[in-house]
This record gives sequence, structure tokens and C-alpha cells, in this order.
Amino acid sequence: MELELLNNIGLNRNQLLTDLMLNITRLGGGLITLIVLFILLVFFIYKKRLNAAILISASLAFSQIIAHILKIIIQRPRPAQELAIIDEIGFAMPSAHASLAAAFYGMILIQLLKVTKNKTIRFLLIFTIIVIIILIGVSRVYLGVHWPSDVLVGFGLGIIINIMLLIFEKPFLKKPLPPIVKKQRR
Repeated sequence: MELELLNNIGLNRNQLLTDLMLNITRLGGGLITLIVLFILLVFFIYKKRLNAAILISASLAFSQIIAHILKIIIQRPRPAQELAIIDEIGFAMPSAHASLAAAFYGMILIQLLKVTKNKTIRFLLIFTIIVIIILIGVSRVYLGVHWPSDVLVGFGLGIIINIMLLIFEKPFLKKPLPPIVKKQRR
């Protein structure tokens, strides 16, 4: 069934959609992820929400570390090279892009909702980030570098990582961390 889906996608690709999917997949790894992380770290540190900065960083780190360990353990091959538009090396399951999308962007959503009161902005954040997460997973299948099940397992892994981080947030980060810069007395 997965092979049939990838074959059908391959037969119906067009340049516009391929260009879009190549750009979307970049949101799930590499330089763009680091830029987003840096901007959010600055934002949350400025807002004196060091716990949020730690959780977002941890979600990124754990999603990649655990995904790559599982790839080595599972050793599922990627789809055949003739189905792929881009070259990827290594094993397929779980999709590290999908686990990063669910964990990193999911944790960003959770932390931004904590500091956003406006209902319209909250709705836009939820909608936009969920669409980004889903599209990153879809892009990996469209580009022919993952089976759909690799992406679903990656999403599941990302969700589990965030649940675990939020559970462990209570005992480890329950007291607010001290400010990074001490205020000077006048």
C-alpha cells in the first residue's frame, strides 16, 4: 500500500509542488531550525521564561538524538532511489524531520500559548504550527525519502518526547530559574 502511494505521488509530481515541498522540508532540519531556535531563545530569555527556552531546546535535541538511535536499531531502508527527488542517506524509520516537527514546533506552540492571551492570535498560532508540522511530514513522503509509516512514527515520537518533557518539567523546573542578568540596585 505504501509503495503504491509513493508510485502515485511520483506519477503526479509537478515542478511548482516539488519546489514548495523542497522548501517545506527545510523547516524540519538544518539551518532554518537553528535560526528559529535562536530567535525563540532570545524571545523567551527576554520574557524571563528560561524554562520555555530549556524545554524548546530539549525538544529539538531529544527528537534528533532519539530518532537517530531508533534508526540504527530499526534499520528500515528508505524507499528506492528512483522514487526520490532528493538524496538522503541512512535509515528511514522514524523520520527525523517528522519527529523534529512534532517535538520542536509542538513545544514552541505549547510555550507560545502560555504567553499569548489574545484568542485570535492563539487560534492563528495553533492553526499555523499544526499545518507546518503536517506539511513537513507530507513533504518527506512527497519527496520520496520516507514511507508514510516512517512519518507517522516520527510524529508519534515527537509527541511522546513532549509529553515526557512536560511531565519532567514539574519536578526539575518547578521553581523559576534565577534571572540571567541580575538587576542593579539604585
